[in-house]
Amino acid sequence: MQVLPVAASLIAGTLFQSTHLALSIWFLAIYLISQAKTGLSALDLKRQLGVSYPTARLIQKKLI
Repeated sequence: MQVLPVAASLIAGTLFQSTHLALSIWFLAIYLISQAKTGLSALDLKRQLGVSYPTARLIQKKLI
């Protein structure tokens, strides 16, 4: 019996798995949300990350 190699990804099984966003955008979003004292709206995320509103809303929903 021959064992086939399995391709493994560093983001497999994480919240980053099913997105096409760069990890740097995700990490910046995590930083911005964690440093906001009164919360951060999706509109603010959109402006600071340079992504569309639906993308900012998705990031916000996954992180909060």
